[in-house]
Amino acid sequence: MKFSIVLPFYGALVELKRTLKSISSQTISNYELILIDDNKIKMYDSIFLNNLIKSFNILNAKIIVNTLNMGANYSRNLGIINSNYEYISFIDCGDTWSTNKLLKESKIIEQNPDLIYSKQRFVHSYFSVVHNKDHAPNYLKSQMIKSICTSSSITAKKDIIVDIGLFNIDLKSSQDSD
Repeated sequence: MKFSIVLPFYGALVELKRTLKSISSQTISNYELILIDDNKIKMYDSIFLNNLIKSFNILNAKIIVNTLNMGANYSRNLGIINSNYEYISFIDCGDTWSTNKLLKESKIIEQNPDLIYSKQRFVHSYFSVVHNKDHAPNYLKSQMIKSICTSSSITAKKDIIVDIGLFNIDLKSSQDSD
């Protein structure tokens, strides 16, 4: 199973490096990375970003640079549209994955799900919180009542995302629930 990883980038280089390290540390390498520079600070060109990605030994990557700052959902939609594989994994800049996330999800995909969401742990300076301790049998209902996951914990079939009309570009928050 191959994954398309969609990563919106908003100019924070330290956070981008942390996320790229996390992606390159996956125990499987059958993925493509689609980095969308949302052009928030207009400091990096595609050559710089391509060299940075290669420095993490990520060889299958596409870089898209927005001409204007358009927001995370617009950037995610560009990543989805430009992806090549059946399943899309989202990760936000600054977030990290456990090293076996894609491996575990590739095994789940054998059951042909439309959507996979993973447990998450938020680590702050003073505390750590684990979300999604239990499986929610009705993900969509649970997500509408109370957000149970973030973008970085979601993998979904590309066709499903396209069929529902992609992400709403007018939302500036709660994109995860959308």
